[in-house]
Amino acid sequence: MTAVVSASSHRIRRAFTLIELLVVIAIIAILAAILFPVFAQAREKARQASCLSNMKQLSLAVIQYTQDYDETYPTTALFDQIGNGDALDWHWPYRIQPYVKSVQVFWCPSDGGSTSDWCTDFDCFGAPRISYASNSLMGGPGLQDNLATGIFAITNNGWANYPACDSWYPCKNYEGINLADVTQPADTIMLAEKHADEVQKVPAYAWMSNNPAAFWPSHVFLWDSNTDDDTGSTWFYGDAGAGIPNGVRPNVKPYPFNRAGACATKHSGVSNFSFADGHVKAMKPEATNPDPTNRPRENKWNSKRL
Repeated sequence: MTAVVSASSHRIRRAFTLIELLVVIAIIAILAAILFPVFAQAREKARQASCLSNMKQLSLAVIQYTQDYDETYPTTALFDQIGNGDALDWHWPYRIQPYVKSVQVFWCPSDGGSTSDWCTDFDCFGAPRISYASNSLMGGPGLQDNLATGIFAITNNGWANYPACDSWYPCKNYEGINLADVTQPADTIMLAEKHADEVQKVPAYAWMSNNPAAFWPSHVFLWDSNTDDDTGSTWFYGDAGAGIPNGVRPNVKPYPFNRAGACATKHSGVSNFSFADGHVKAMKPEATNPDPTNRPRENKWNSKRL
């Protein structure tokens, strides 16, 4: 009897050649190069949405605060307020925290700044990191120096003792900004993103390794300038770490001396902002203050513009 051998039993199994393997690897690498940035953008978009949600909660907390305090926005303080009695209570994060009942809401997921391991609540000197800063504008092109023209006025015993203040630091600042003082609430910035990890990279503020919330300039925006001079001659007290955006500022120096000022731009070049009426919006930072000298009405940081 003759054995019948199927053709399949004689089929030779052939492995991939080196060229074929290289082609497959190249295709995978190309797909990865295309898809990984898309995944990264999707992750950042999710972080931006979370960050925007946090800012919305903070904005509503500020609005609730104004209803409890005669329609007046919270005041805040600078670093040298520390040591003056109940100093921590003078800063805006502490004043609105009871309305949000959370600490995590003050932090944006895109902010990689370091924080204190021993202080996880607003009950100690170190305080958790925060990723948002108040509009406490009080100087810049076309503005009177040291006069509160933002939303959160600065009350600082290191400068003047109320009521013994003078023309250098007006008493009005200590009274806070009233809702009626804001001429365009739907178009005036109240809070903006300012990330701890970026502030910590500024050489003058490298000491802020734990980003204590009570320390300026991490939680306030104070000044405006048309220049990018980082020597301190055109920034009050060399305080560029608290500079607002400016569309005419040269855009060649790194954070915070470029057009975005101290605003974070990790969300694909835009930053989240909340406005005095409580709504939130993502914008390019320089669009909030395109030209303070020639287009002052478009300076969304000036709460008293006409």
